[in-house]
Amino acid sequence: CGRQFPPEIYWHSNLETALSALPECPNSWVLSPGSADSVSWNNSTGADRAKPKEHQRVLVGPEGGFHPEEIDLALRSGMRPVDLGPRILRTETAAVSAVAILQFLWGDLSQNK
Repeated sequence: CGRQFPPEIYWHSNLETALSALPECPNSWVLSPGSADSVSWNNSTGADRAKPKEHQRVLVGPEGGFHPEEIDLALRSGMRPVDLGPRILRTETAAVSAVAILQFLWGDLSQNK
C-alpha cells in the first residue's frame, strides 16, 4: 500500500491493563460519542488540538460503546474524549474512520500543509 509505518493495533483482555501497558503519547484520544466533553478533531483548539507530525493514539470501544467507568479510566490515563460526528459507527468502521480522519487532518492525505 506504499505506507512505511502501518498503524499498530494492540489487543488486551481488559482496559486497565491496556492503558497501563501503552507508552506515553501526548495525542491520545478515546472515542466518546455523545459526551458533553467530547471535542471534534476538526474544531478542536488549544489544549484539545493534536500536534501534527506526532504520534496519535485512538481508543475504540466495543459495540454499544464504553461504560462510563471505562471512559473515566481512559480520561484519568491522559486521553481526551473525541467524537466522529453525528453518526454512531460499528467498532471496525469507527477505527478505520478515526485513522482516516487523523491521516487527513495531520498526515499526508491533507493538501493544506
